[in-house]
Amino acid sequence: MQRMHPSLAVCLFAMIATASLSHAAYTGVTLQLHTTIQAPTGTKKVFRLYANFSQGSDEVVSWGGTPQNGSTIFKTGPCQDTVFFQSGANAAPSQEAIDKNPLAQWDTFATIGVNIAEQGVPYDQAFFTPGFPNIAGSMVNISNAVILILPGSPQARADFAGDGDPQLRVLLAQLAVELKAM
Repeated sequence: MQRMHPSLAVCLFAMIATASLSHAAYTGVTLQLHTTIQAPTGTKKVFRLYANFSQGSDEVVSWGGTPQNGSTIFKTGPCQDTVFFQSGANAAPSQEAIDKNPLAQWDTFATIGVNIAEQGVPYDQAFFTPGFPNIAGSMVNISNAVILILPGSPQARADFAGDGDPQLRVLLAQLAVELKAM
């Protein structure tokens, strides 16, 4: 796993499916600084969390937190003056939402494979179980809910081309961090 950025700490539980256990593998998660943007309220750092694989047919079918397997916790770094930026919903925004509010593209959200809803076939196929918490504040604890997708959904595959990412990985979350107004 790559070293995590100091302004964001993440723990993750994921259920990963592989097409062929003898030839493919889940190789870990990476947290990557995707971009830094200037917004009317200040600077935002946008990170992306990926599940990485060695074969394109590998897929993510769910991730989250359960009492049996433990929680997924998203927490901003050691600074107490940072919060997750969220102007919309927990899911990847639609193009219409981005057209109405360009900052929606840089929201914090959970996903399986897409960063804009229309990248799914024909639309984002992932869904949240009841109890999935709103991703806001400086810490999110997903302890009794998951995000799911039907096995075989194109956006769940490591080689899904609709997201524009040529690497063998599946986007799990976009985490945008902003400073609180003081």
